Amino acid sequence: MEYDPPTRPRSGPWRILFLIACIAGVLYVDRYVMPSTTAFFVPTATPTQSAESFTNQAEALFKEGKLRRRLKLQSGDTHGPAEPE
Repeated sequence: MEYDPPTRPRSGPWRILFLIACIAGVLYVDRYVMPSTTAFFVPTATPTQSAESFTNQAEALFKEGKLRRRLKLQSGDTHGPAEPE
């Protein structure tokens, strides 16, 4: 009984060319495409209200007697429909 070692598949020239093309594509994206895109997970410059402005607005509504709107403003729900006073 003669022992035949398992044969390994040959790495053909098409496979090598494909891998070189993939590496070249990754390098192209890394060098030329990525520097022109914005970084991920970086906050955008959007205007937001400060905590002090929310407090001032809630105090002004309290002085006017609009308690429901004050409570809605304090809870952070500013998108719902305003309830009539």
